[in-house]
Formats: sequence, structure tokens, C-alpha cells
Amino acid sequence: MIADIMSVATDHIVYSDDIMNRAAEIEKNGIMGLDAVHLACAEKARVDCFITCDDVLLKKASRLKGQLTVKVLSLLSFMNEEVFAI
Repeated sequence: MIADIMSVATDHIVYSDDIMNRAAEIEKNGIMGLDAVHLACAEKARVDCFITCDDVLLKKASRLKGQLTVKVLSLLSFMNEEVFAI
């Protein structure tokens, strides 16, 4: 299944020191481990939104709005704000 998704992806973000350095900066603000790496990758990919079901991550990311270049949303918020926005 993941291979199927990867086969249609047009962009791939590869590990780099820049990503790991950015992840370390994000970790200093309380977002730990792979969550910080995923957010750093999302920023590198210049995505508009990072969707998560992790309430702890949502809460921590909401405190960092001005410091992240990606909007972190729950699936429900994404649907309401981005998909069905009028």
C-alpha cells in the first residue's frame, strides 16, 4: 500500500543535515522525535498543511504557529477550513 502511494508521488523528501537541524530546532520547542522530523520534512516540501490525529502534537504545534512554516491541523479542522471553506 505504501509503495502504491509512493509510486504516484511527484516529490520525495530525502534525509539531509538541513532537515535534521530543523528537526532539532523544532524539538527545542517541545515537539519530540519523529514528530519534529516529520514537521521538518513537511516544511522542506513546502506543504500548506500537515494533518495529524495526535492531539498532543496539535496542542504543541498550536503554540508554535509563528515558528512553523506549515499549518498543523486535525483531519476535521482540515476538512472544515480547507476543503469545505466557503
